[in-house]
Amino acid sequence: MTGVRLVDGTEIPADAVICAVPNSRIHGLLDDLPEHAEIYAAADKLGVTPIVSTNLYLDRPLGTKSAMEALIGGTGVIDEVFDRQRMHHRTPDGAWLYCLTTSGAYKQIHKSNDEIVAEQLALIRRYYPEAAAAKVVHAQVVKMPKATFSQVLGTAGLRPGQRTSVPNLMLAGDWTRTDWSATMESAAQSAERAVRALLAYTPAGDQR
Repeated sequence: MTGVRLVDGTEIPADAVICAVPNSRIHGLLDDLPEHAEIYAAADKLGVTPIVSTNLYLDRPLGTKSAMEALIGGTGVIDEVFDRQRMHHRTPDGAWLYCLTTSGAYKQIHKSNDEIVAEQLALIRRYYPEAAAAKVVHAQVVKMPKATFSQVLGTAGLRPGQRTSVPNLMLAGDWTRTDWSATMESAAQSAERAVRALLAYTPAGDQR
């Protein structure tokens, strides 16, 4: 591995490269790697999971007990309510900010923003009495159709390791083989393992 060629043809020389992209974006990047077909096939089989985050600015507090609370919602998935006041020591200025994150949002991802806001507002009203009369001051919906790989049974053996057959080319990302599921912790661990492997690599002819 001697460098990276960008889409516009520019070449960036490098002593080593860590390819850290989601499994949904790996195709075409490793075509010259002998085992690229196996890596691409694994990336496809791992699939994707959508996540939808809804930021609700309400005219009153919900009465949460902690910075993050998990709810089993009517959508059949776990919804997480993040109290941004507690998390960031935020002082409300007429609006209290809460972020509701829906993992595995296979149906929700196709709904309109207005539908999602209404659905999430109904959800918090079910669990928080203080929200019964709450009004939405402002709302923002963030849709991530390919947020993570799909962590289902049988995927553990599909995840490729960080090392490739080219000693100075490594893979990283939450979908590569780690001790974690599809999380930021997994991505961080994959990067640590990739860097450690590169630091242990001694190029041929290097006597240092």
